[in-house]
Amino acid sequence: MKSIANLFILFLLMTSCSTKEKQTSTLNYRILHVVEGDSLFITREYDLVKDNHEEVEVYQYVNLEDKKWNMTFKYNKSTKVLSFVDSDFELKEKDKFFDPSLSSVKFDLYTLSQPVIDGHGPLLFNSDYGILNLDNGLWKSSIYLKENDTTNKVQQILTMVRE
Repeated sequence: MKSIANLFILFLLMTSCSTKEKQTSTLNYRILHVVEGDSLFITREYDLVKDNHEEVEVYQYVNLEDKKWNMTFKYNKSTKVLSFVDSDFELKEKDKFFDPSLSSVKFDLYTLSQPVIDGHGPLLFNSDYGILNLDNGLWKSSIYLKENDTTNKVQQILTMVRE
């Protein structure tokens, strides 16, 4: 009886070890620039926590002042779908934007899988940097940069996305 119990425990240990998922996390600093129309509306400081799982990458933007402004995006590696709240975004155009001061990887353009009136507009993303731009569809855009915008980068990004 004791050997059966030992075999059962060994079996449980082996299955739990083999199903554990590898996960890595990274932490980066971001400043969110919110633009309404063509004018800078507000800036907010965030920590970007990137959790890299086998199937999904999770990008958690943690507001440094108020957690009600936290945002979470999930990128499914196999389907290439990016999810935010209840919205799914699909790849529309690869390599749409490149700026070596932001990332060595080009940004891809994503749009809503199921477009809705006044829904989110286009989104720029790469798995190295995370979200660069998110448009809320009401002429308000959010740009995540590594620092304050001293080189008019926000306007360059907005002009390209709105073309």
